[in-house]
Amino acid sequence: MEIALVCVGNRFLTQPDLPPPLAPLLRLLQDEGCTLSELLVLDDDGRALHQALLRYREQGVVLLVCGGLGSHRQAITSRAAAQAFRLNLALHDGALEQVRDFYQRSGQTLPDGYEKQALLPHKVRLLRNPCGPTPGFFLQQGRTSAFFLPDNSQQLAVMLRQEVLPLLRGLISPQQCHCQSSYRLFGNPRERLEQQLERLPWPEGVGWRLDEDFPSQLLRLSAASGDDSLLQQAALLVEQRLADQIVCRGSASLAQICATRLRDAELSLALAESCTGGLLAKLLTDQPGSSAFFERGAVSYANSAKQDWLGISDQLLLQHGAVSAACARAMAEGIRQRARTDLALAVTGIAGPGGGTADKPVGTVFIALAESSGTQVAHHQFAGDRRQVRLQSACHALDWLRRAAEQRLAGS
Repeated sequence: MEIALVCVGNRFLTQPDLPPPLAPLLRLLQDEGCTLSELLVLDDDGRALHQALLRYREQGVVLLVCGGLGSHRQAITSRAAAQAFRLNLALHDGALEQVRDFYQRSGQTLPDGYEKQALLPHKVRLLRNPCGPTPGFFLQQGRTSAFFLPDNSQQLAVMLRQEVLPLLRGLISPQQCHCQSSYRLFGNPRERLEQQLERLPWPEGVGWRLDEDFPSQLLRLSAASGDDSLLQQAALLVEQRLADQIVCRGSASLAQICATRLRDAELSLALAESCTGGLLAKLLTDQPGSSAFFERGAVSYANSAKQDWLGISDQLLLQHGAVSAACARAMAEGIRQRARTDLALAVTGIAGPGGGTADKPVGTVFIALAESSGTQVAHHQFAGDRRQVRLQSACHALDWLRRAAEQRLAGS
């Protein structure tokens, strides 16, 4: 099924690439076999939205509109939708109840003009928002089906799963049905992975697509005609030929899988980060239940922090430098000794854009993993800007932790 996506709000216009709130939304849609046919980004001017909705109404499309809802936007989207689909605006009792309930649950005072959040086109279906005060709505007219949602990332993701996807599935005809499966892959650049995939003997009738979620990749398999046996053959092929690159089946992130494996293996973890500046700790503690395995994290950016917090000697730093295998090893062992955890991981490197030398260019990163059986150190040379080097460092560290936890689980 093809979907047109309209984003309303000036904040979307300031994004150089795909606006961050949309990335998880699009991944969820892709998992359901939906493809994006058009992306339209509009400012807060309701006239432009009105004209766009008129055009989509005539075309007969499945439409997702994000943003422009709520009292702070003066219900731009609700008014434009009512005008384009020739409907009257009215206070929706269910929406009004949801707005009041949200403020009551969160202990906040109802703001002036809160009723505007419940001002919706007449006879639409309410889309409940469990994470915020602004409900969405769904309407059908002729061949057009339109979903209207707020622009908050967290609210979008929850509403898409709970409210939008069940309705979308009902719109898909049997002729449009595809069997779908996906894998998260990590460890090889996209170009090399594409070459591997092109050489595989795919069963006839199976298609594949590789979506980048830097620095990992999402492999999506589909089988037309709804033949699940073809998809099972393709999945077996992937699991046999690409086993060393598979993080998981599905689209869960590296951090999600790593956290799950650490919890399942009942391993405790401490971190000592330098060039990643706490990014690794953030990715892990973003996961619900991370307190079950995460004991502490030290952002030991300066040499003085490495000395004071981790016990690294002046002599080691003078002889090898802060960006070295020896320093990474000492960081991991130092934090593990102090935290008394099962695992300790350390990252030190040069994220750039400056600081590189001929011997240690920008992108040089050392990652160390300390456990009861000893300490291992890996040397990486990453390409990209500062953000990309830091993200690659964190993801390689997560993948190493994931594998260590899986080894423990396999041996238990």
